[in-house]
Order: sequence, then structure tokens, then C-alpha cells
Amino acid sequence: MRTERNTKFDTEAMETSRETLAETDHAIKTEIWESYEEQEWEAETTRLQKMKQIKPTKAALQTAAALGLEEPKHTGPLASFFVEELIVGEPVVVKSGKEATVYCCEAHPSVGRRWLAGKVYRPRQQRSFKKDGIYQQGRTTFDARLDRAIASHSKKGLETQFRQWIDFEYATLRKLHAAGADVPQPYGSAESALLIEYFGEIGMSAPQLAFVTLQPHEVRSLYEQMLMNLAIFLDCDRVHGDLSSYNILYWEGRLQIIDLPQAVDPLDNPDAFDLFARDVENVCTYFADYGIRHNPHELAVFLWMESGRARPRQVR
Repeated sequence: MRTERNTKFDTEAMETSRETLAETDHAIKTEIWESYEEQEWEAETTRLQKMKQIKPTKAALQTAAALGLEEPKHTGPLASFFVEELIVGEPVVVKSGKEATVYCCEAHPSVGRRWLAGKVYRPRQQRSFKKDGIYQQGRTTFDARLDRAIASHSKKGLETQFRQWIDFEYATLRKLHAAGADVPQPYGSAESALLIEYFGEIGMSAPQLAFVTLQPHEVRSLYEQMLMNLAIFLDCDRVHGDLSSYNILYWEGRLQIIDLPQAVDPLDNPDAFDLFARDVENVCTYFADYGIRHNPHELAVFLWMESGRARPRQVR
């Protein structure tokens, strides 16, 4: 028979073992991510150097002509932001992912910020987010011919869908930021890029929440911050649709939600609640490691109905 002392010892040993495993897992994740970022940084730096040989984009030329300016000196996807006097200097790669590359850009003095982030989307054929049918439900160009082109996956349709993807993220960021959600403030939109608020400091962009170890005193407040944001999203008729600790940034006790081109409108998309429930489950799973435990599905239903929506059919 085990004594009380032995039982206590075993419990402490188990806790120590779990903490050690968690630390090891975090260290491995961090090492893998840093290795990946280093490789991508080199690749994108080379790509940026090559951009100097590319002619200005059509949008940049049109903007320059409309403003009565000479042909823009800067080239590539961010060129129009230089013409519009939103950024100056030379952009620096801070993050390169499967969907887009993010540059740290020095803001023009008139902007009122020191740094901005230029998000340049990869061409659709190079992106991993190709199975986007579930997110496209309910979206329309209000042009029957373009809608048919998108449905048939023609060249014109794919080009239109790519542009629509970027425009939708820009419009969603504007709407959510104005409502008080913790998303980057948008400053501009171009053919294949967005200019948004930079989260972090020069030389160090805010890390993904997945690679951050939170302090005990900030866990509860950050969890509540996420629930508040989920509620604001619903109030603005938006569901992120792909929310996880990999597209939530952390910086100095604050969180910021990013990557919103696939966000859906619950009024138009029949799968909106399923996507919302998955978002809530991912948030709950992350914070469960810190001792906060809620039933994800019940929480999703509660937040959904609190926004004034009918009880989801799946749970009647």
C-alpha cells in the first residue's frame, strides 16, 4: 500500500515530467521554426533583390500618372505605396510563409507611425490555401460574367478570385479595426499586396502565439481578450475560419489576429458556424495547456447566440 508521502512524491514527479516534456516540445518547435525562417529569409532577400529589375506594376504607373508624377523608381508589388507616400526606404523581409511574404517598411512621416508591414501575396498557383471552396460560398462580384468565370476556374476567373481575396481581407480589416478588434490597422491595398500596421519592433516582428510561453499572470486576461475578439468578429458579421495559435501574434502582453482573406460572412456562408466552432476549439485547445478549460462546442454556441443569431441547427 502506498503511503501519503509516496503518493505526493509520485504526483510531483508526474508534474515535473509533464513540465519537462512541454519545455522539450516547445524547444523543438522553436528550433524547427527558426530554421525554416532562416531559409525563407535568404530566399526572399534574393527575391527582393531581383525585384529591382522588374518593371513597375500597372497600378503603380496608373497612380503616378493620376498624381502627375514621373515613373516610380521603386518596383514590385509595394511600388504603389511609395508613390502614394505611405512608405519610404528599402523594405526588409521579416516573415515568409506559404501564403504571403511580410516586409517591414519605414513609414512616410505623414503616416504617423514609424513602421508599417507590407504583406505580399504569393501567386495563387504557389499558395497552399488552394482548397478555398468552403470560404468562397456566398461571395459574389455582382457581375454575372465574372461569377461564372470564377465558377468555371478560367484564367480570368482565377485572376478575379485572387484580386477578390485581397480586397476582401482589406475590407474585413477596415471593418474589424474600426469596431475595436485586435487586428492590424490597414493603410493601403495594391494588386497583390496590403499595407498594414506593423506589430513588433525593427528587426523583430511579433512571434506567433504558438511559439510563446505565456506568464501565469497574463493567461486569463489574454484568453478573455480572445473571447472578446471572437464576439466582435460576429458582431461585424465575420468568422475568421482558420484561427489558431499560428495566426495570432503576441507582443508585450498583447495579441493580434492576422491572416483574414478567407474570413466568411455568417449571413451568406452556410458553413459559417462549423468554421466558427473550429476557431473556438483551437483557441480553447491552446489555453487548456495553461489550465483554462471550457467546453469548446458549448462556448461556440453561446457566443453565436449572444450575437443575436439563431441556435445552430447542428445542435438543436
